[in-house]
Parts: sequence; structure tokens; C-alpha cells
Amino acid sequence: MNNCDTTNHAARLPPGPEDWPVWFDGKKINEVLFCEEFLREHPMLCVHDAFFTTEGRVTDETMLKKEVLDRIKPYVTSGVAKRAANLLDALRMECWSPPLPVLLVAGCSAGSTTTASRRAVQEVRKDDPHLFPL
Repeated sequence: MNNCDTTNHAARLPPGPEDWPVWFDGKKINEVLFCEEFLREHPMLCVHDAFFTTEGRVTDETMLKKEVLDRIKPYVTSGVAKRAANLLDALRMECWSPPLPVLLVAGCSAGSTTTASRRAVQEVRKDDPHLFPL
């Protein structure tokens, strides 16, 4: 094996127990802990099966699924894409929200994304600050 092969092989080895995230026990991923950590770093809601961040609706979930896949691939050796899809479904349930009331802000058309309309949504959700931090 040359130096390049050794380096690439070492990069694929899973991290040791001291480097495991709180959601991995060495064999399994704890979905609840994974979702809690993910949502702390990426606050969002799921309304009518669609993800929303403070920036608006997530129209392409591919990037979200890729982020999940990148997090788990050091710990999952087979079925990684399926596991990422399952975790995305778990995230959908974890950040589920009933439909938010429609708020029209003076000077804003329905459907526009402005700082004022984002603040209005944040005001509605301030009772749940981990989802939409102010």
C-alpha cells in the first residue's frame, strides 16, 4: 500500500468512541437525540409536510438530506441513503407544527418574504424559541 492508499484508508475508518456524537452508541443512531441536535443547529418547522426555516420554505429537500447523510456516514456502513431518508422523516415528525396563522403585514403582499413578515412569524412562535430564535 502506498502513502496515498494509507491516507485514504485511514480517512474512511470510523471515529473512536471518544469522538462519537451523543446520538451514536457504537451500533445504533438514537433518532431523537439526532433530531434534537440537528434542530438546534438548523431551527425549522414542518407544516403540511414541508420544512420551513426563518428564511422561508425549504423547496428542495435534497440539500437537507445530504446534510443528514454527511453527518451519519462515518457511523453507518450500509444503507446510508435509506437511513438518511428515515432520519429526514424523523426530523419531519420532530419539528411538526400545526399550520401557522396567516399574518399579513402592512405593506407586504401575501407570499412575500420580508424582514417584517419573518419577524411576525417569529412573534407567533416565540413560545417555542428553539424553533425560530429571535
